[in-house]
This record gives sequence, structure tokens and C-alpha cells, in this order.
Amino acid sequence: KNDMLQNVEMNKPDTLYTSTAMLTRARYSELRCITTFPKNLKQEIVEYYFNDTKILESSDIYDLNDNPIGIAKKYNKKGQLEYVVDHDKGIWTVVNFDNYPHFPILQKMKQRVDSLLISTYGEQFFDKNIIWSPDRSYFYNSDGTGANWTDYFEWNPKLYLLRYSIKLSEDEIYYGQIEINLDSVGQIIFPSDNYEDNKGFEKAITKNGFLLSKQLAIEKAKSHGLHENNSIKAFTYLDWEYLKGTKETIYNGNFTYNVGINTKKIISPPTDGRNRVEYKFDVYVFNPWTGQFIKRKKMKSYDEWEKDSGLTTELMPDK
Repeated sequence: KNDMLQNVEMNKPDTLYTSTAMLTRARYSELRCITTFPKNLKQEIVEYYFNDTKILESSDIYDLNDNPIGIAKKYNKKGQLEYVVDHDKGIWTVVNFDNYPHFPILQKMKQRVDSLLISTYGEQFFDKNIIWSPDRSYFYNSDGTGANWTDYFEWNPKLYLLRYSIKLSEDEIYYGQIEINLDSVGQIIFPSDNYEDNKGFEKAITKNGFLLSKQLAIEKAKSHGLHENNSIKAFTYLDWEYLKGTKETIYNGNFTYNVGINTKKIISPPTDGRNRVEYKFDVYVFNPWTGQFIKRKKMKSYDEWEKDSGLTTELMPDK
């Protein structure tokens, strides 16, 4: 970390190995990046330093799926702390308010959405299971230019997009499940090109939280036909389904808890140097609030790749 990389070619990383971790280093135009992969920990620590100095610019921790976790910190060129983000609790704490003049209005908008979520789901579910995502939240000026929630810009924010995750356990967090758009005075707006950008607010549910856990959902799916073996295991995911015919209303859908199992793998012969593997799935759909079985559906995904490119899709309906 004390190596300034002054004579290293730009954008050319190298790798170091120690008894406790693997580290990669790279120099960019203004910053150099050191990424540490500790042994036996499913995470990576990313640190940026101002070039030709020992001054830390930022530090972040990510899980193996590149989701931010733990504590993140941001510093200025004098080495002074600017802000701290606790990703596990969804808290952004500003230390140097001189560089964040819009912090009060941003906090006001977040409090507005927090109150909507509490009134919808109750304080217990909000405190235990809903986590604000500052890294996935944005504000915009009048011409549509956007910035991340923790970025600094001199222009005044006029529109706001806030996103929240749902945490069911320490190892079961579903990111971006709740999102909502607000105008300059905190009123809910529906983007003209796609009102579905507002999601995660559901009517007529209990205030006791989700009944289903991962293990309980898998057991219920087995009673409806799911079969695991030593090599193929079930997986779960939370999803939001929009109600057909909904117009500009915040209550436009419902959550589903899904248990999936891979049922088939189809390897296609390479075509013009491009490879394709398709996967078939059975997915068992439940109401997470009540545990009620809703339906079984067919889904699929596929991987495609060639020499210099590749594509992996998410699950999609298999018609």
C-alpha cells in the first residue's frame, strides 16, 4: 500500500500474495486501487489512494456478488473523512457538511419514504427487514442529469429515486426490491416512460412480516413436487409481480417468494464460434406473508459466449 506505483503502466494491474490474503493493484489517471481478498472470507476490500500519496480516498467492502457490505468511508485530498456508509444498516453519516450542502433535503426525502414504508408494513418489519440502499439511490437535476445519493454536485436536486433491500436473514438479502420516485417537494411521481419504476408497496398484508423462511419454503415446495439430489439443490429468491391493469398508483403489485430447481441442461453445438447452454427450471411460487402456495411455473436462462464476449441471462418465462 505504500508503493506509489509511480512507474507502473496505467491501467495495468499486478497481483501480490501474502500468507493471509491475495492483493491486486492498479494505477489509474488520478487514483490507484488496491483490492484485498482475505483468505477464508467471502468478501473483497477495495481501497483507492490519491496517486503519488499515501492518502486514502475511499474504502469499501463487497461480497462475492459485488454487493456493498459493512462500512464504507470516503476521504478528501487532505485525508479528512467526508462520510461513512453502513451498508448493513442502511445509514449514511456525513462528517464534512461543507461538501454536502444538499444533505438536509436528501434526508427529508428519505424520511418521507421511510414513513410510507412504516405505514404500509409496520415499524417492526421496517426495522428488522428493510434496509435503505444509498449506493442504489439517486437524485437528478431539472435536465435529467443524475448522481448517486452520496455524490457531491453543486446543482440543486429536483427529482429523487430511493431504493431499499429486504433482509430475511444474515445470508439472505434481496437487493433493489423497493423503489420509489419523488418530485422536488416529496410527492410520488410515475415516470412517463415506465411507471413500474415504483414498486415494493403492497396492500392487504399482515403487519407480522413474512411467514416464510428459506428452509420452510423449500419444504413446502417439496410437498408440491420439488425434488433435490446430491448435485442439484433448490434455490430461493424474492420477486415483485406487478398487477395487470394498474395505473399510476403506488400499490401496483405484490411480493412472491420463489423456490427454483434446475431440471434440465441443454448444450447446443457451437455455431460460428459461439457457444450456448440453456437451463430449464421449475419454480414454486408462494405468498411470503401467509406461506400459501400459488403456482408452479416453468422458467429458463442461458449462457452464451465466444472468444471476446459473453452473456448470462436472468430467469425468464419458458413458454
